[in-house]
Amino acid sequence: MRMNTRTRWLLRFNAVLFTAGVLVALAALGWLSQRFVLSWDWTGQQQTALSDESVQLLERLEGTPRITAFVTPDGELATQVERLVLRYRAHAPDLELERVDPHREPERLREAGISHEGELLVQLGDQREHVPAPTEAYVSRALDRLMQASPRSLAWVNDHGQRDLQGQANHDLGQLGAGLEDQGYDLQGLSLVRHPVIPGDTTLLVLSGPQVDLLDGEQQLIQRYLEGGGNLLWLLEPEDMARLPELAETLGVSVTGHPVQDPRTEALLGVDDPGLSLVDDHPDHPVMADIQGPVLLPWAAALEVEPPADWEIRPLLQGADHHELPDRDATTPFLLGATLERPLDDDRRQRVAVIGDGDFLSNQFIGNAGNRKLGLALVDWLTDPGDAEIDYAAPSPDQRLDMGPVAVGVVGFGFLLGLPLLLALLGGLAWWRGRR
Repeated sequence: MRMNTRTRWLLRFNAVLFTAGVLVALAALGWLSQRFVLSWDWTGQQQTALSDESVQLLERLEGTPRITAFVTPDGELATQVERLVLRYRAHAPDLELERVDPHREPERLREAGISHEGELLVQLGDQREHVPAPTEAYVSRALDRLMQASPRSLAWVNDHGQRDLQGQANHDLGQLGAGLEDQGYDLQGLSLVRHPVIPGDTTLLVLSGPQVDLLDGEQQLIQRYLEGGGNLLWLLEPEDMARLPELAETLGVSVTGHPVQDPRTEALLGVDDPGLSLVDDHPDHPVMADIQGPVLLPWAAALEVEPPADWEIRPLLQGADHHELPDRDATTPFLLGATLERPLDDDRRQRVAVIGDGDFLSNQFIGNAGNRKLGLALVDWLTDPGDAEIDYAAPSPDQRLDMGPVAVGVVGFGFLLGLPLLLALLGGLAWWRGRR
C-alpha cells in the first residue's frame, strides 16, 4: 500500500477510533458490573455456590423466606448481601429481600435492635431471627432454627409486684417483651395464686424482682417446674435470697455483695452514681458472641453460684479490676451473671440463667449500651433446645494449607535463605561474565 498524506490520516483516524471503542467498551463493562452480578462457578467443589447442607435445607423449606438487610446502598456490604441472596435464590427463587438504609431510616434499626451495619433479619412466617453478618453459615443456621421452631411460650409470674413483660412503667420489662413478641414469642403472665399451675407448653419462665414473699405453694410450683426440666431466667435482686430460698438452695446461688460500683461512671457517662456499672470484659459464651460493646448494669449484685454436680456452669457477666464492692475487698473478677445447663433424658438440654440485676432490662435502661441485644440473645439461647447444629458452609479442603514440620522447614529455609543465596549467586555470575 502506497503511503501518502490521505492514507496516514486514515490510519491515525482508525487508531483513534479503535482506542475510543475500547475505552467505551471498558466503561460500559464497568458500569454494568456495578449494577448486575453474573458469575460462573468452575471450581471442582462449587466453592462459590451454596454448600450441600444449605441446598438440602432449602429443599425442605416451606413458606416464603424474607431477608431484611441493614446496609448502605451501593456499599461493599450491599454487594455482599446481593451475591449471597443470589446464591439462595438459585434454590429458593421466591426469597424476598428488603434493603434498609441505616442512615436514612435509623428508627428501623432501633425497632429491630440492630447495632451496626451489615446485620440481617431472617423471617419465615411469623418467626424471625437476628443474623449478625451476611454469611451462608449465619443465614442457613437461622433458617434451620426457624423451620424447627415450635411456638415458644414465655411466661412470667406477675403477682407480688414483679416486673411486667407487658408493662410500661420504668421498672417493667415492656420493651423487652415487645422485642420478644416481634421475634414470635407468645407472652403469658401467670398468677399462681388464682391458677396454681405452670402450663406444660411453657418454654421459659421468668422471675424478676418479687416485692413480697412468695407463698409456699407458689415456690413448690416453681421447684416442680425446674425439676421437670423447665428453662428459667432469674433476674435476681438481693432480697430474693429471703423470698425464694428453696430456689436459691437448689441452684446453689448466693449474693456476696451489693451493689457493684464502677468508679469510671462519672467520667464515661457523666452521671455521679458509681452504682451504674459498665461491663465490657465479656467471657467466652454463645450468648455474648455478638455483643461487641459494653453492657450497663445498674446496682448489680455480685453472685456465688455452686450448683449440684449435674449442672454445668459458665460465667456470663463478670466484674473487672476497676469494679468494686462497698466495705469489702473483693477478688476480681467476681461473678455478675451465670448460666447453668444439664442434659435431660429426652436428649434435650435444660438451661437456666441467673443475673444479679433486673434493672438492666427494664424500660428505663434497656436502650443503653448492649442491654437490649443481650436480653434478646439470652432469651434465644435459653429457649434453644440445645441440639447439635449442622456445620453449614464448612471451608473447602483446598482453602486451607496443612504442612508438616519438614515441609514448613524446607519452605522457610528456601524463602528466607536459599532463594536469596541463589539470587546472589546468579548476580555474581552475571557480574563475573561481564568482567570477562
